[in-house]
Amino acid sequence: MKNRTRKITLGALLAALVGVVLMINRQLGGLFDIYLIWVIPLPLVLYAAEYGFRDALVVCAAVIFLSFVLSTPVTMVYTAFSVLIGAVYGYGLNSGKSATWLLGAAILGTFASEITTTYIFADFFGYPVSTQIEEIRAMLAQMQVELPGGWNLLYLLLAFVVITAIMEGVMIHLLTALIMKRLKKSFPQYAASQDARMPKWLAGLSILVIAACFISAQIDRESAWTEGLLIASLPLFLIGLFFGYTVVIVWLKMRVNPRMIALFVVLLLLGAFATFPFMAGIGYADAFVDFKKAMRTGRKK
Repeated sequence: MKNRTRKITLGALLAALVGVVLMINRQLGGLFDIYLIWVIPLPLVLYAAEYGFRDALVVCAAVIFLSFVLSTPVTMVYTAFSVLIGAVYGYGLNSGKSATWLLGAAILGTFASEITTTYIFADFFGYPVSTQIEEIRAMLAQMQVELPGGWNLLYLLLAFVVITAIMEGVMIHLLTALIMKRLKKSFPQYAASQDARMPKWLAGLSILVIAACFISAQIDRESAWTEGLLIASLPLFLIGLFFGYTVVIVWLKMRVNPRMIALFVVLLLLGAFATFPFMAGIGYADAFVDFKKAMRTGRKK
Protein backbone atom coordinates (compact mmCIF):
# COMPACT_ATOMS: atom_id res chain seq x y z
CA MET A 1 0.00 0.00 0.00
CA LYS A 2 2.81 2.41 0.91
CA ASN A 3 4.62 1.57 -2.31
CA ARG A 4 1.48 2.26 -4.37
CA THR A 5 0.92 5.58 -2.58
CA ARG A 6 4.56 6.53 -3.17
CA LYS A 7 4.24 5.58 -6.84
CA ILE A 8 1.14 7.73 -7.39
CA THR A 9 2.57 10.67 -5.42
CA LEU A 10 5.88 10.63 -7.28
CA GLY A 11 4.10 10.37 -10.65
CA ALA A 12 1.90 13.34 -9.83
CA LEU A 13 4.91 15.33 -8.64
CA LEU A 14 6.86 14.64 -11.84
CA ALA A 15 3.88 15.59 -14.01
CA ALA A 16 3.47 18.83 -12.03
CA LEU A 17 7.17 19.69 -12.39
CA VAL A 18 7.05 19.16 -16.15
CA GLY A 19 3.88 21.29 -16.23
CA VAL A 20 5.75 24.14 -14.52
CA VAL A 21 8.54 23.88 -17.12
CA LEU A 22 5.99 23.98 -19.93
CA MET A 23 4.27 27.01 -18.43
CA ILE A 24 7.56 28.90 -18.08
CA ASN A 25 8.47 27.96 -21.64
CA ARG A 26 5.09 29.24 -22.89
CA GLN A 27 5.55 32.56 -21.07
CA LEU A 28 8.98 32.95 -22.69
CA GLY A 29 7.60 32.31 -26.17
CA GLY A 30 8.96 28.79 -26.62
CA LEU A 31 12.53 29.84 -25.81
CA PHE A 32 13.39 26.40 -24.40
CA ASP A 33 11.73 24.27 -27.10
CA ILE A 34 15.07 23.04 -28.44
CA TYR A 35 16.08 21.82 -24.96
CA LEU A 36 12.84 19.99 -24.11
CA ILE A 37 13.72 16.91 -26.16
CA TRP A 38 16.64 16.03 -23.89
CA VAL A 39 15.50 17.58 -20.58
CA ILE A 40 11.91 16.34 -20.19
CA PRO A 41 12.79 12.64 -20.75
CA LEU A 42 14.97 12.58 -17.62
CA PRO A 43 12.15 12.49 -14.98
CA LEU A 44 10.34 9.81 -16.98
CA VAL A 45 13.55 7.79 -17.25
CA LEU A 46 13.91 7.71 -13.47
CA TYR A 47 10.24 6.89 -12.94
CA ALA A 48 10.13 4.09 -15.54
CA ALA A 49 13.43 2.66 -14.26
CA GLU A 50 11.93 2.44 -10.78
CA TYR A 51 8.33 1.40 -11.47
CA GLY A 52 8.28 -0.03 -15.00
CA PHE A 53 6.96 0.92 -18.41
CA ARG A 54 3.23 0.49 -17.78
CA ASP A 55 3.17 2.82 -14.80
CA ALA A 56 5.32 5.34 -16.71
CA LEU A 57 2.72 5.45 -19.50
CA VAL A 58 0.19 6.87 -17.02
CA VAL A 59 2.58 9.73 -16.21
CA CYS A 60 3.23 10.19 -19.94
CA ALA A 61 -0.49 10.59 -20.58
CA ALA A 62 -0.77 13.16 -17.78
CA VAL A 63 2.16 15.19 -19.12
CA ILE A 64 0.84 15.10 -22.70
CA PHE A 65 -2.55 16.30 -21.46
CA LEU A 66 -0.87 19.17 -19.62
CA SER A 67 1.02 20.08 -22.79
CA PHE A 68 -2.30 20.43 -24.65
CA VAL A 69 -3.41 22.96 -22.05
CA LEU A 70 -0.14 24.85 -21.51
CA SER A 71 1.82 24.63 -24.76
CA THR A 72 1.93 25.59 -28.42
CA PRO A 73 1.54 22.88 -31.10
CA VAL A 74 5.30 22.65 -31.62
CA THR A 75 5.96 22.24 -27.90
CA MET A 76 3.19 19.62 -27.67
CA VAL A 77 4.97 17.46 -30.25
CA TYR A 78 8.34 17.87 -28.53
CA THR A 79 6.77 17.04 -25.18
CA ALA A 80 4.97 13.94 -26.47
CA PHE A 81 8.14 12.53 -28.02
CA SER A 82 10.21 13.51 -24.97
CA VAL A 83 8.07 11.65 -22.42
CA LEU A 84 7.82 8.58 -24.67
CA ILE A 85 11.60 8.54 -25.12
CA GLY A 86 11.97 8.77 -21.35
CA ALA A 87 9.51 5.92 -20.77
CA VAL A 88 11.19 3.62 -23.31
CA TYR A 89 14.66 4.47 -22.01
CA GLY A 90 13.52 3.85 -18.43
CA TYR A 91 12.01 0.54 -19.54
CA GLY A 92 15.42 -0.42 -20.88
CA LEU A 93 17.04 0.37 -17.52
CA ASN A 94 14.30 -1.51 -15.66
CA SER A 95 14.74 -4.53 -17.94
CA GLY A 96 18.53 -4.60 -17.76
CA LYS A 97 19.15 -3.69 -21.41
CA SER A 98 22.67 -2.93 -22.62
CA ALA A 99 24.11 0.58 -22.98
CA THR A 100 24.04 0.17 -26.76
CA TRP A 101 20.30 -0.57 -26.66
CA LEU A 102 19.67 2.46 -24.47
CA LEU A 103 21.68 4.82 -26.66
CA GLY A 104 20.05 3.45 -29.80
CA ALA A 105 16.56 3.93 -28.33
CA ALA A 106 17.37 7.53 -27.41
CA ILE A 107 18.75 8.34 -30.88
CA LEU A 108 15.80 6.69 -32.68
CA GLY A 109 13.37 8.66 -30.51
CA THR A 110 15.06 11.99 -31.13
CA PHE A 111 15.31 11.20 -34.84
CA ALA A 112 11.55 10.54 -34.99
CA SER A 113 10.94 13.85 -33.19
CA GLU A 114 13.19 15.82 -35.55
CA ILE A 115 11.67 14.23 -38.67
CA THR A 116 8.15 15.02 -37.42
CA THR A 117 8.86 18.67 -36.63
CA THR A 118 11.19 19.33 -39.59
CA TYR A 119 9.34 17.51 -42.38
CA ILE A 120 5.98 15.92 -41.59
CA PHE A 121 4.27 18.77 -39.70
CA ALA A 122 6.56 21.60 -40.82
CA ASP A 123 3.84 23.40 -42.82
CA PHE A 124 1.32 23.00 -40.01
CA PHE A 125 3.77 24.64 -37.60
CA GLY A 126 4.27 27.57 -39.96
CA TYR A 127 7.89 26.67 -40.62
CA PRO A 128 7.92 24.99 -44.06
CA VAL A 129 10.90 23.14 -45.46
CA SER A 130 11.50 25.84 -48.06
CA THR A 131 11.96 28.43 -45.29
CA GLN A 132 14.42 26.16 -43.48
CA ILE A 133 16.43 25.71 -46.67
CA GLU A 134 16.61 29.47 -47.20
CA GLU A 135 17.86 29.86 -43.64
CA ILE A 136 20.59 27.29 -44.34
CA ARG A 137 21.61 29.27 -47.43
CA ALA A 138 21.75 32.48 -45.39
CA MET A 139 23.78 30.78 -42.64
CA LEU A 140 26.29 29.40 -45.14
CA ALA A 141 26.51 32.81 -46.83
CA GLN A 142 27.42 34.41 -43.49
CA MET A 143 30.14 31.78 -43.08
CA GLN A 144 31.32 32.62 -46.62
CA VAL A 145 30.63 29.07 -47.78
CA GLU A 146 29.46 28.91 -51.37
CA LEU A 147 27.62 25.77 -52.43
CA PRO A 148 27.06 24.82 -56.07
CA GLY A 149 23.76 26.15 -57.40
CA GLY A 150 22.61 22.75 -58.61
CA TRP A 151 22.68 21.13 -55.18
CA ASN A 152 19.44 20.10 -53.52
CA LEU A 153 19.71 21.43 -49.99
CA LEU A 154 16.86 19.18 -48.92
CA TYR A 155 19.42 16.39 -48.53
CA LEU A 156 21.75 18.65 -46.59
CA LEU A 157 18.83 19.51 -44.28
CA LEU A 158 18.28 15.78 -43.75
CA ALA A 159 21.95 15.40 -42.84
CA PHE A 160 21.55 18.17 -40.25
CA VAL A 161 18.50 16.38 -38.85
CA VAL A 162 20.44 13.12 -38.49
CA ILE A 163 23.40 14.82 -36.80
CA THR A 164 21.08 16.75 -34.46
CA ALA A 165 19.22 13.57 -33.51
CA ILE A 166 22.49 11.77 -32.72
CA MET A 167 23.71 14.65 -30.56
CA GLU A 168 20.41 14.86 -28.67
CA GLY A 169 20.30 11.10 -28.12
CA VAL A 170 23.87 11.11 -26.81
CA MET A 171 22.98 14.04 -24.51
CA ILE A 172 20.04 12.10 -23.03
CA HIS A 173 22.27 9.07 -22.54
CA LEU A 174 25.10 11.00 -20.86
CA LEU A 175 22.79 13.00 -18.57
CA THR A 176 21.00 9.83 -17.50
CA ALA A 177 24.31 8.12 -16.76
CA LEU A 178 25.39 11.11 -14.66
CA ILE A 179 22.13 11.22 -12.70
CA MET A 180 22.09 7.47 -12.09
CA LYS A 181 25.66 7.63 -10.85
CA ARG A 182 24.76 10.49 -8.48
CA LEU A 183 21.81 8.49 -7.17
CA LYS A 184 24.11 5.46 -6.76
CA LYS A 185 21.95 3.30 -9.00
CA SER A 186 23.20 0.72 -11.47
CA PHE A 187 23.78 1.79 -15.07
CA PRO A 188 25.15 -0.40 -17.90
CA GLN A 189 28.66 0.57 -18.92
CA TYR A 190 30.51 0.53 -22.21
CA ALA A 191 34.01 -0.72 -22.53
CA ALA A 192 36.52 1.68 -21.05
CA SER A 193 37.75 4.45 -23.35
CA GLN A 194 41.20 2.79 -23.28
CA ASP A 195 39.71 -0.17 -25.13
CA ALA A 196 37.31 1.64 -27.48
CA ARG A 197 38.34 1.43 -31.13
CA MET A 198 36.63 2.00 -34.42
CA PRO A 199 36.15 -1.27 -36.37
CA LYS A 200 38.63 -1.63 -39.21
CA TRP A 201 35.91 -2.07 -41.81
CA LEU A 202 34.22 1.16 -40.72
CA ALA A 203 37.51 3.08 -40.75
CA GLY A 204 38.29 1.77 -44.24
CA LEU A 205 34.80 2.65 -45.46
CA SER A 206 35.08 6.14 -43.97
CA ILE A 207 38.42 6.82 -45.65
CA LEU A 208 37.09 5.52 -48.97
CA VAL A 209 33.90 7.65 -48.87
CA ILE A 210 35.70 10.83 -47.79
CA ALA A 211 38.40 10.36 -50.44
CA ALA A 212 35.74 9.72 -53.11
CA CYS A 213 33.92 12.89 -52.00
CA PHE A 214 37.14 14.94 -52.32
CA ILE A 215 37.96 13.52 -55.77
CA SER A 216 34.38 13.99 -57.00
CA ALA A 217 34.42 17.62 -55.81
CA GLN A 218 37.60 18.25 -57.81
CA ILE A 219 36.04 16.80 -60.96
CA ASP A 220 32.52 18.31 -60.74
CA ARG A 221 31.37 20.17 -57.62
CA GLU A 222 27.78 20.43 -58.82
CA SER A 223 27.21 16.75 -59.55
CA ALA A 224 24.68 14.69 -57.63
CA TRP A 225 27.48 12.23 -56.80
CA THR A 226 29.44 14.94 -54.97
CA GLU A 227 26.37 15.97 -53.01
CA GLY A 228 25.51 12.42 -52.03
CA LEU A 229 29.07 11.59 -51.02
CA LEU A 230 29.28 14.75 -48.90
CA ILE A 231 26.12 13.81 -47.00
CA ALA A 232 27.37 10.24 -46.49
CA SER A 233 30.77 11.43 -45.30
CA LEU A 234 29.44 13.74 -42.56
CA PRO A 235 28.43 11.02 -40.02
CA LEU A 236 31.54 8.96 -40.89
CA PHE A 237 33.70 12.02 -40.24
CA LEU A 238 32.02 12.60 -36.86
CA ILE A 239 32.68 8.97 -35.85
CA GLY A 240 36.37 9.36 -36.72
CA LEU A 241 36.45 12.61 -34.75
CA PHE A 242 35.04 10.91 -31.66
CA PHE A 243 37.61 8.10 -31.68
CA GLY A 244 40.40 10.58 -32.38
CA TYR A 245 39.47 12.51 -29.26
CA THR A 246 39.52 9.33 -27.16
CA VAL A 247 43.08 8.59 -28.33
CA VAL A 248 44.32 12.06 -27.35
CA ILE A 249 42.51 12.00 -23.99
CA VAL A 250 43.97 8.58 -23.14
CA TRP A 251 47.43 9.82 -24.16
CA LEU A 252 47.10 12.88 -21.94
CA LYS A 253 45.91 10.73 -19.05
CA MET A 254 48.59 8.03 -19.37
CA ARG A 255 51.65 9.85 -20.68
CA VAL A 256 51.34 13.51 -19.74
CA ASN A 257 49.07 14.64 -16.92
CA PRO A 258 45.34 14.04 -16.34
CA ARG A 259 44.99 17.74 -15.54
CA MET A 260 46.01 18.53 -19.13
CA ILE A 261 42.66 17.15 -20.31
CA ALA A 262 40.93 20.38 -19.26
CA LEU A 263 43.52 22.43 -21.21
CA PHE A 264 42.98 20.17 -24.21
CA VAL A 265 39.22 20.83 -24.11
CA VAL A 266 39.83 24.61 -23.93
CA LEU A 267 42.25 24.53 -26.88
CA LEU A 268 39.79 22.36 -28.76
CA LEU A 269 37.05 24.95 -28.30
CA LEU A 270 39.34 27.80 -29.36
CA GLY A 271 40.45 26.15 -32.59
CA ALA A 272 37.84 23.45 -33.04
CA PHE A 273 37.36 23.50 -36.83
CA ALA A 274 41.10 23.62 -37.52
CA THR A 275 41.70 20.45 -35.48
CA PHE A 276 38.82 18.39 -36.88
CA PRO A 277 40.60 16.78 -39.91
CA PHE A 278 43.69 15.94 -37.84
CA MET A 279 41.65 14.43 -35.00
CA ALA A 280 39.52 12.38 -37.38
CA GLY A 281 42.69 11.08 -39.05
CA ILE A 282 43.97 9.90 -35.66
CA GLY A 283 40.68 8.10 -35.09
CA TYR A 284 40.90 6.27 -38.43
CA ALA A 285 44.56 5.37 -37.93
CA ASP A 286 43.85 3.98 -34.45
CA ALA A 287 41.57 1.36 -35.99
CA PHE A 288 44.59 -0.19 -37.75
CA VAL A 289 47.50 0.68 -35.43
CA ASP A 290 45.85 0.63 -31.95
CA PHE A 291 47.69 3.59 -30.43
CA LYS A 292 46.15 2.99 -27.00
CA LYS A 293 47.53 -0.53 -26.76
CA ALA A 294 50.96 0.77 -27.70
CA MET A 295 50.70 3.44 -24.99
CA ARG A 296 49.71 0.87 -22.36
CA THR A 297 52.59 -1.42 -23.41
CA GLY A 298 55.09 1.43 -23.31
CA ARG A 299 53.87 2.50 -19.90
CA LYS A 300 54.39 -0.99 -18.45
CA LYS A 301 57.98 -1.02 -19.77
